[in-house]
Amino acid sequence: MMPRMSNPMEARKLRKLNTPGGPSIWRTEYWSATIWIIVITCVVSLIDMFSMGRLSQFGALSIDGIRHFYLWQLLTYQLLHAGPIHLLFNMLWLYMLGPIIEPLIGKRRFVLLYVLSGVVGGAIFIMTQKFAIAGVLEEAHLVGASASILGVMAGAVCVAPRMPIQFWFPPVSIPLWVIFIAAIVMAMLAIRVSGMNAGGEAAHLGGAAAGLIGFTFRSKLNLPGFGAKRKKSKFWNPADPESKFIRDDFQD
Repeated sequence: MMPRMSNPMEARKLRKLNTPGGPSIWRTEYWSATIWIIVITCVVSLIDMFSMGRLSQFGALSIDGIRHFYLWQLLTYQLLHAGPIHLLFNMLWLYMLGPIIEPLIGKRRFVLLYVLSGVVGGAIFIMTQKFAIAGVLEEAHLVGASASILGVMAGAVCVAPRMPIQFWFPPVSIPLWVIFIAAIVMAMLAIRVSGMNAGGEAAHLGGAAAGLIGFTFRSKLNLPGFGAKRKKSKFWNPADPESKFIRDDFQD
């Protein structure tokens, strides 16, 4: 059902978008923050892989880098991955979990929650190196978006704890809250026994804690100058046949 519009030119534009598949993939104005993060992360990670780790030399997080004031590493390490499987695994989780909470808190707050979870997770990793916790060596480097995704998962658990996650192998369906608790327990055990990825698991715990706190107090999750304001927003909702394509909405 098309909305009635006084402007025939605008109506024709909207009819082109009213297709079962939704807007074309190249219509980036309709992309969610989740899709933007996935695309940017994949591009940066693939460039790093094909360049034999050139970006990781300056973008991977380490205590040595922080000592040299490479503070950008707290952000850039989230865009880098140890290999294609690592990248694929993380981006699949983000693709599933992002749409659960992004519509509730808006694009800007979602990006802030994602980045904040990664920054806190990275800071926890640095602390494990600083104080030699769980045998984490100072020479270790951290890459991956897992801390950020654990933060998103924490928010998703608050919204839909019983949402079933279907695994391909083994072919079982497990509630989201069970997977989240299992991830936390495994991270704690890895730190307790000084596992091979203890530093990364510590980052996972930091990201999960930041995501839980950030989502709980999401109304405070903002940057100066980025408050909510009313403007025209574009969106696509194929599940609602009576939804409009352009409407007045709060963007935050």
